[in-house]
Amino acid sequence: RRRVPRVRPAAHAAPRSQTTNHGDAGRGSFELWQRGRRLVVDGGMPTYENGSVRTHFRGADGQNVISLDALAPALLPDQSRELPRWYARGLGGEWTLGDDSATYRWRGFGRRWEGLVWLRTFHWNAREIRVTDRLEGLDATLQLKSVMHLADVDWREGSPGSFETTGCLLTLDARGMPLTARLAKAPFSDDYGVVHDSLPVVLQGPLHSPARWGWRFTFSGDA
Repeated sequence: RRRVPRVRPAAHAAPRSQTTNHGDAGRGSFELWQRGRRLVVDGGMPTYENGSVRTHFRGADGQNVISLDALAPALLPDQSRELPRWYARGLGGEWTLGDDSATYRWRGFGRRWEGLVWLRTFHWNAREIRVTDRLEGLDATLQLKSVMHLADVDWREGSPGSFETTGCLLTLDARGMPLTARLAKAPFSDDYGVVHDSLPVVLQGPLHSPARWGWRFTFSGDA
């Protein structure tokens, strides 16, 4: 966790390449609060019983992460058991921390594309938080899908790539990239057996790696 005035982000980014026990694919996933109000919510996990609900919440679409050509950032435990150990060996991640930023570097997509690295940087000041994603180490066209679960607090779509709720403006920076962002509907869970509604922003489309895009949360009033 890293604090900015009256705004609190929290990120999940385990360094290991394998997912164990009740883990999910959410490497690089994050949450965001403003004055105790949830703005971005973690997908969570309402059940560990086998089935479509468990599959959704553990996968990339159920977390605040990206997928590339439908490949999630990390293997799930049952996938790890079915694949040889060498498949994801050495493909973990690490944090780099600064005074006003934190970057998570994840090599897990290298299990399909050798050398590909995904970096997610959180940068903050008194009035905004920026979440920037980068792909490095690969020259190729990929299909991106990025999901960010917004809490159901009256988010509204504005101009293309712009969303707003009381006290916060969310804008997309993906200039020159054929990506589209829209509000959708999806569940999230903040306790076992409990499911709520969220309004995820789904960003998707083709991109050519290396690539860079990101989101900016701008807070108005007494943030």
